[in-house]
Amino acid sequence: MNYTYVLSLITFIGFNIASFPLYVYFHNKVSVKTLKIILLVVASHIALFACGISLIGDYIDYTLFSIEYLICIILAFGLVSTKTWLLKIPGFIMLTIASISGLVTILLGIFLFIIMSQDYEADKVYSFNSNGYEYQTRRYSYGFVTSDDITYSFATYRHYAYLPIEYKIDYTYFSSMQSDLNFSKPEQLKLKVIDSDSLNQLQFTTYNNSFVKDLK
Repeated sequence: MNYTYVLSLITFIGFNIASFPLYVYFHNKVSVKTLKIILLVVASHIALFACGISLIGDYIDYTLFSIEYLICIILAFGLVSTKTWLLKIPGFIMLTIASISGLVTILLGIFLFIIMSQDYEADKVYSFNSNGYEYQTRRYSYGFVTSDDITYSFATYRHYAYLPIEYKIDYTYFSSMQSDLNFSKPEQLKLKVIDSDSLNQLQFTTYNNSFVKDLK
């Protein structure tokens, strides 16, 4: 079992079960000021991730999102317990979503998540330097073992010296049957960032074939 699969079960089953006892325990023990700080940290992490800024690697952010999911459920119990319907309604919606996700995970996800979690596990990591900068590209494979057509996604990040953060500069999909690139030997794939006054591109090369994508 991979880390993503185990974390998914903990999040959608374990945290759904533990959220109400935790709410009861922390109720009236957490000050409004502390709650605001927690929500600010959660919102900041989500906003930075949406802008492409994350901590190096996948697992740390996956874990943080899992914890944030638990915080949101606990917050939902708090909203439902208020006397204001404007707060109760979003609380009910959040708890309904959490209940459905937990039920689906129990009924189907225990088996399906084994397959689905593979899509979030990088099966190949490429680290390279271009124009004096450090980059890392992580490859994810989508498709069943019996399928002839496998979809590959490549997430490319720029790393910064002495900082535990990375910035996503590109996300590219390839179909193994529709691309001229050969993915059967992933170790032979070469990546390069072309950055000049007139060009800002990411180049994928296998054997004599290459694919170039403009970067924003």
